[in-house]
Amino acid sequence: MHQKHDPIEEDAYFSSQNEKLKEKKPFWRQHFLKIYATIATILVIILADVAMMNVTHPSVQPNSPKLVSQPTSVPGTTPTQPSVSPTSPSSSPGTVLCHADWSSGMDGWSGGADWKQVSDMLVNDGTDTYNGFQDSVVLAPCQLTTDNYSVEVTIQYVRYGWGFGILARGGGGNGYKAWVTTDGIADFNVAAITLASESPSDEYGADALGESLAWTDKYQIDTAWHTYRFDLKDATLTLFIDGQKILTTTDTQYLSPGRVGLAVNHGSQIDVKSFQVTAL
Repeated sequence: MHQKHDPIEEDAYFSSQNEKLKEKKPFWRQHFLKIYATIATILVIILADVAMMNVTHPSVQPNSPKLVSQPTSVPGTTPTQPSVSPTSPSSSPGTVLCHADWSSGMDGWSGGADWKQVSDMLVNDGTDTYNGFQDSVVLAPCQLTTDNYSVEVTIQYVRYGWGFGILARGGGGNGYKAWVTTDGIADFNVAAITLASESPSDEYGADALGESLAWTDKYQIDTAWHTYRFDLKDATLTLFIDGQKILTTTDTQYLSPGRVGLAVNHGSQIDVKSFQVTAL
């Protein structure tokens, strides 16, 4: 015969079995919903923080312009700059190519015994009086590499003779001469631009002046200090006195740099306190 089971005892039995099963479940299964809710909350907080950072500190996009660092100045050093090829001094307008300094001697100038240094000046004492009609020349030690330049000289005509002048593009009797002359008797005053081999002082009158490239008798000579400037730009030759243009002409016989210097003729005495050559 089968034994009858008490329903109450069976319920108690199954209840105890369920409790045992519950005790055997893993922790994460027992608290799955709580764990899921916690993780979801943390993810929401992280995503909110990332979104806020993107708003306040936007990231550099791939197509953003690249930043170029600027050179910083460090004491005692000079930032490196792109190299620039300098213009050659021989062709740069305004560059001083030659400058005389007679404070301690002739400074390399070469001439006859009538040329000398006195009190920081170059002087011609006028003793070369009867040298035919040849100029007494003194040449500067300038080594010029351009034929376009300006020769500026400050001169005092101390004693009249047959004039004085500036030599340019010269050497061996060649070149040009910007010349000032007077006979001191007939009030014959002339400013001229001539070939260095010629002299408007050879003979007064049309024959001599006809050998000049250009001349004027409108300039009045005196014994005060004046600044004489002889510009040679390609074939154009120009004489200025105290900044005023006196003569201009053109000639193509001498287009090389040549030598520069000064000349006097037949007893003229001059003092020279400055001499400078500047590129044009």
